[in-house]
Amino acid sequence: LPGDSLVNIANIYFDFNAPVITEPCVLVASIGTGLGTTGRDGLAVFPNPAADELTVTMERPMQQVDLRHVDGRLVRSWSANGSTRSTLDLTGLARGVYLLTVHDGTGMHGVRVVKQ
Repeated sequence: LPGDSLVNIANIYFDFNAPVITEPCVLVASIGTGLGTTGRDGLAVFPNPAADELTVTMERPMQQVDLRHVDGRLVRSWSANGSTRSTLDLTGLARGVYLLTVHDGTGMHGVRVVKQ
């Protein structure tokens, strides 16, 4: 999640000598701008990462929007009733990465979203 950090240190071994220990490398997850990007299917999701509300837009009418854990378990489902814009309430959801799937008349379109 944004602001989290990961520290990595390596021990490199050469033949029978003692290991060479590298300097720590720290990777800090950046905070997104919240600007949505529109894919080839016309699906846009913003802000991403989101706090308590997420807006989904699509060029074609949406029938249903599903939010799943990364392991595939369904968390929530919303009926879009043919709308091209839908605002989703994320209150009460745990922080983390989720998979958002939009169903329209042509199939399913998905994107990863981050809940802060």
